[in-house]
Amino acid sequence: MKRLLILVALVLILLCSCVPRLTEGTIIDKKYKPQAVWVSYIYVNKSLIPQTHVSPESYTIRIEGIVDGQKVTNEKKVPSYIYEKVSVGDWWTDDMMN
Repeated sequence: MKRLLILVALVLILLCSCVPRLTEGTIIDKKYKPQAVWVSYIYVNKSLIPQTHVSPESYTIRIEGIVDGQKVTNEKKVPSYIYEKVSVGDWWTDDMMN
């Protein structure tokens, strides 16, 4: 069983590494996800204990380009200052993150 799990993990790693890495292309979409806060409850010793969860805000751009002759689309998480600076239709390079 242990060998099977290791084999599955290796296959998944190999498959993930086969996805073409897009380093430049046209920005085709921008998404902002605001911070979200929610409460869940855990039942412990006949009482409900609240737990607060926070998911931070996130900024994502989607770029489209050509890798090895194929059209590829990738999403990239970016900091807020870069999200504000770029627009849909702009040319993106990974050098902009530096």
